[in-house]
Amino acid sequence: MKHDKIITAIVIATVAVILIGEVIVYTASTDDFSINVEKNGTDIDYEISVRGSQVYSVVAMDNGSMQNIDEVYIYYDEGYGTAYVSEPGPIGSHELTQEYYIDQLTKHMEFRGSPSIRILSAADLADTMNNDVGSAFSKGLIVISGALPETVYSDTNNLIFDWMNDGGRLFWAGNVLGRFVATPTGVVDGPSNYQTLFFGVSDCLNTGDDYLALEDVTSNNLRYDLALRNNDIRYAVNTTNLAAAGVNCLAMGFTNGTYDSIVTAEYGNGMICAFGGDLSREQYRDVAQIVSSGVCYTTTVLDVAEGSVRYGSANGSIDVSTAVGNITVYTYLGGYFPVYGRAFHFP
Repeated sequence: MKHDKIITAIVIATVAVILIGEVIVYTASTDDFSINVEKNGTDIDYEISVRGSQVYSVVAMDNGSMQNIDEVYIYYDEGYGTAYVSEPGPIGSHELTQEYYIDQLTKHMEFRGSPSIRILSAADLADTMNNDVGSAFSKGLIVISGALPETVYSDTNNLIFDWMNDGGRLFWAGNVLGRFVATPTGVVDGPSNYQTLFFGVSDCLNTGDDYLALEDVTSNNLRYDLALRNNDIRYAVNTTNLAAAGVNCLAMGFTNGTYDSIVTAEYGNGMICAFGGDLSREQYRDVAQIVSSGVCYTTTVLDVAEGSVRYGSANGSIDVSTAVGNITVYTYLGGYFPVYGRAFHFP
């Protein structure tokens, strides 16, 4: 009996910590935090001020020729079919529907200083993509429905590809990219060569039973630098096959040796970023972190500064003299549970 009580106490405490972590994210006032980053010659100078106590990370990245995003679209249309699958959450937690996922994702992105966000229906998405001609390089699109709508993608509709080729960046989660097409009456199969259409390779997506990655991607430290958490690799990308085909790409997060939990890949003048796994809380935190930080397939980390500050300010400098392209400095507070962040761009 005593043993059962101890276990119960531990479970209650654990759930309380999880719930408190969520509350902190949504109730912490931006007035409690201040981040300033400036470039002086070959140095990045930063100053972080907090009213409480926080750990911080300052990640300086060279993004090559890729420019920053100034607007993010999120596709959502309740009148169109979906193919996403969501993980069950803790007992008593909110069901992770597409609507709730988007609600939580936008909150996390706002606290990280994400660019402006617009929710677009299937029709609005097509209109917006058509209007983006010449300016898609500064736009991002998040799709978590597991199926692109027929208004931008089908056997006869290439709008999504034209938009990415013009510089647009697609952030994908929820199912196998390109496998399904959403219509007002449900979902249908996409073109049979969907993998080649998106990645230029016929066999690069996880369509099998592999679902868990337990090793870190070793080619970089971005899992730690950006506090990435999701290690589900359902529907994930095999970067070895992409690289063998000459596709520029970058893996980060977790790997099982074949598939990687987050992969960014070149598409024309734009980019695809594929997040492995069914819809989950771990995943939308990673989506928020990746989109807000400005990471792309050309990213190399120049340096990282970490520390803590308590009821005051902390400052320092990072040497970026080795940068050859556009510099982005992503600074966030909270460590493994980010509560605030800002990205600063220096072309």
